[in-house]
Amino acid sequence: MKPQAEFEHNGRATAMFHEHASNDPERSTESSVAKVHIENALKNISPRERSIFVLRHYNDMPLKEIAVTLRISEGAVKSILFRALKRLQKELSFYRQDLGLENKR
Repeated sequence: MKPQAEFEHNGRATAMFHEHASNDPERSTESSVAKVHIENALKNISPRERSIFVLRHYNDMPLKEIAVTLRISEGAVKSILFRALKRLQKELSFYRQDLGLENKR
């Protein structure tokens, strides 16, 4: 298990991801590769989108608190987060086929 400070810094999702992967060397390797892909995808979205995504998904910050922190409306937070998620989905779309999530239309 990771130290508490690192857990708080990286967010609950990342800590849980690594905790599950650490039990199996193959999963640990896959986890490391996935982490690199996610970090690279995050570099390809705007700084504002990245900030809001990280605050929401790594730090579990409520949308209202993000809005207050960034001094923007909650609606703006939702809109920017939606755009960030869409861009990240596009950046990481190669995982869809690996996971069997491809649309069969």
